[in-house]
Amino acid sequence: MKSNGLCIKKKPLKSARHVIKYLGRYTHRIAISNARIVKYEDNRVTFKFKDYKDNNKLKDMTLDGTEFFRRYMFHVLLKGFMKIRHYGFLGNSKKEDRMAAIRTATNTPDPGSLTIIPEEIISGLIKRDVTICIVCRQKRHHQLE
Repeated sequence: MKSNGLCIKKKPLKSARHVIKYLGRYTHRIAISNARIVKYEDNRVTFKFKDYKDNNKLKDMTLDGTEFFRRYMFHVLLKGFMKIRHYGFLGNSKKEDRMAAIRTATNTPDPGSLTIIPEEIISGLIKRDVTICIVCRQKRHHQLE
């Protein structure tokens, strides 16, 4: 594949399933799976790891339980942080400006502010006006006891 110096272009993935698998490897991987933990004895954890400095050989490492836990916690995100962020036109920085440009380019009118009225949504879902009382058939609500 050719590169223009700014990015590396790759062939597209075969299907949506391939895209999900590809992203899943990076976004939803846990710090260590149970299959990699070999044993736990006397507060010491032995686990398998890939040694990239030694030709990607699979090796065992034994750590004190406290050190193992310390290293594990490096993979836990702090409160308020997210693994995946939106970039491109979905990013938060100047989102309204970009959305306006996209609407102009696609000749799409601005929908304006979205007002959600729960009664309308529920009425649409159950195919009847929920503002009308099913007992007296009047357009008001009654407190049920």
